[in-house]
Amino acid sequence: MFDRKLDAATATAARFTLDNGLTVSAASVDDDMVTLTTSAITQGVTYTVTVSPQVTDRLGTGVATPNTATFQYLQLAVLSLNEINPNVASSRDLIELLALTSGNVLGLTVVQRGNANETLVTLPDLLVAAGDLLVVHMSPSGAPGVAAASETVSKNQHPAATFSANYDGAWDILGGATGLTFGNRVIEVRAPGAAVAQDVVPVVVSNAASPLGAFPGLLRGLQTASMWFPANCGGAPCTYLTTPTAVEISVDYLGCGTTATGNSIARNIGGFSSIKADWDAAAAHSWGLPNP
Repeated sequence: MFDRKLDAATATAARFTLDNGLTVSAASVDDDMVTLTTSAITQGVTYTVTVSPQVTDRLGTGVATPNTATFQYLQLAVLSLNEINPNVASSRDLIELLALTSGNVLGLTVVQRGNANETLVTLPDLLVAAGDLLVVHMSPSGAPGVAAASETVSKNQHPAATFSANYDGAWDILGGATGLTFGNRVIEVRAPGAAVAQDVVPVVVSNAASPLGAFPGLLRGLQTASMWFPANCGGAPCTYLTTPTAVEISVDYLGCGTTATGNSIARNIGGFSSIKADWDAAAAHSWGLPNP
């Protein structure tokens, strides 16, 4: 985009050049916007585009310096929640994500919704392949065995032999300072600017003495958006008193252990029907490995 409306006759493909082997075959002008048709762009590579000073505005003034700009193409991966333990001591909770498609995860977030929305982690600039696992370490500061930075080069960039809390079968990512809540919440994976979450899971502690009052409303929002099923509870909006209850159709944290090696909840392999049965009850963990 330019800061003036352009003379379209001057903004031809030949007056835009790119580095790193990228070529321009066509240029389309719409006022101050130019759309370039190029050869194949490689994901993750930073390109520089240079504009000839002979490209002018509608009064004949040429492009001034600087006449370059850089850009990078990122195809975002699609992630799902795969395993969770919200009950680890000192809020050292763990969240495992599964890449459903290849791409970059830069800027994707995991959000916990209750009385407020809490961003648990914002993912770094990292290319993943479909099937890759990412383990997010919550409250990592000072945690025994956790590396000082997220892995962005390889899954064993910070090997478990040196950093005992890490998992060599997954990308180990440092999360935020606030852990998960061991209570009724909605957990979401969100892409930057997206109106719809990539994945959602309503979670509860089924024997909670004082369950979150806002939770049934959050659950109904997911049901209304066809992001969680059943669509209602016996024909009525789900509450803690309906049949079934809001708790009974949600994934239960009950039984999760208080250490990273304790029990966790995990998604069944292929469980993508947006129902409670997609997830197993708390059982032996499988961090960094395919779920059993």
